[in-house]
Amino acid sequence: MIGNVDIRQKPPDPVYVYAARDPIHYSGSPYYFMQNLREVVGDRDGSIIRPIPLKRITEIPLTYLRWGVKTGTFEKSAFFFSKDYHEASVRNVPISIPSGTSIISFTSLMAPSLWRAIDAADHCRLYVYRDATYLQLLEQFKYARTLTPKAREELIESETRLYARARRVFVYDQVIRGTLIERYGVDEKKIYVTGRGLNMSRADFELASEIRGKRPVQPDGPIVFSIIGRDAVRKGVLQIIEAMDALSGAEQERIKLRVVGPDRGMIPNRSYIDSLGFVSNKRRLLEIIATSDVGVLMSSAEGGVPGSLREFTCLGIPCWVAWLPQYDGGLDQQLIFKERFPLVPPDMTQTLRKILSQTKTDLSNKGRPSFGYIGWLDQAAAVHRWMQFDR
Repeated sequence: MIGNVDIRQKPPDPVYVYAARDPIHYSGSPYYFMQNLREVVGDRDGSIIRPIPLKRITEIPLTYLRWGVKTGTFEKSAFFFSKDYHEASVRNVPISIPSGTSIISFTSLMAPSLWRAIDAADHCRLYVYRDATYLQLLEQFKYARTLTPKAREELIESETRLYARARRVFVYDQVIRGTLIERYGVDEKKIYVTGRGLNMSRADFELASEIRGKRPVQPDGPIVFSIIGRDAVRKGVLQIIEAMDALSGAEQERIKLRVVGPDRGMIPNRSYIDSLGFVSNKRRLLEIIATSDVGVLMSSAEGGVPGSLREFTCLGIPCWVAWLPQYDGGLDQQLIFKERFPLVPPDMTQTLRKILSQTKTDLSNKGRPSFGYIGWLDQAAAVHRWMQFDR
C-alpha cells in the first residue's frame, strides 16, 4: 500500500457487450445496460467496456440478399437468427480479446469468427443476459416462422452450447429461468434472475419529465391511451379496439387511443384512434409517452416486464395491462389496471369503464409516489459483482 493506492489491485479487464452499439436492438436493452455498467465501473471514456455491434440490414444488404436466395425466404426475424447475419455484423470490426476479457451477450447466437477468437483466448469469461430463449421466441412470440426444421434444430443446438459455455446466465424473470432448466438442461446454480432495467438514458428521462410537467392539463379532454410495439397481433391491439368499440358513443368521445409501431394499414379506422406508425424520432417518442394518461399493453408473450411499461411507470403514468406471470414483483401495483389473460373483450370494456370513472387529474396523481429514474444501474451492479467474483 502506497498512500491510499493499493498497488496490488488488478487493472480492469476488458469487457465487451454484444449487441450494444446503438439502442435499436432488443429495444435498446444491451445499449442502456452497457451505459450503466460504465457508470458502475467508472469507465468515463468507454476504454474498458465496449460494444460488439449488430448491424442494420441497410448496412449489410448484400449479405441479406445472398442469405434470402440461399434459404428461400426474406423473413427478417429468421435472418436475425442466422450465423450469416451475426458474421456480417462483426466483419471488419476490430475486436481484441486479450487474457481476462469478459463478454456479455444479449443474444443466444454469436458470430463464428468471434467464437474462434474466444476459444483461442486465455481465460475469456462469457456471460449471457437474456430476455427470452429461442424456444420462447419461436413458440410463443412466433418469430422466424419460415425456419426449416433443420435450421431450427441447429439454432437450438447453438443456443444450448452457448449456455453450457457461459460462466453465468442472467435472465429477466422466473419464466425464462424455468425454461432454461427444464428445456435446455442449464445448471440452475448459474442462473440469476436480475430483471430488466429502463431503456432510457438519464437525459431522456429528464427530458420526458420536463415534457410531462409542462403538458397542458385539460380536465374535460379525452383520456389518452398509448400502446407501443411493432407487432399489433402479439400486443393485443385488435382486442383493445374491440373493447373500445363496445363503449357507448358518449364514452368513446372521452378516449383517444394512440397506436405506435404497427403499419397504419393494419389498424382499423376509428374516430378515437390516432395510428402513428413507426416512430423513429426519439424526442417524438418521448413526447408520446410523456403526454399519455394511460399506457396500454395487452401482450400475449414478453420477456420480463416490457420496456414500454417501464417507460410509462417511471414517469408515474398508470398502465392498463394483460397480466402475465413474469410481471409479478416487477411493477408498482398502484399504477396497474389488470386484465386477465387470455383476453376477453367484454371484460376489457368493463375495465375501460372503471378507468373512465376517474378524471385525468386522478390518473395523473395516481403515480406520483413511484415517480423516478431507474435505468439499468441495479442490474449492471449485480452483474459487475459476479464478474469481480469470477476474476
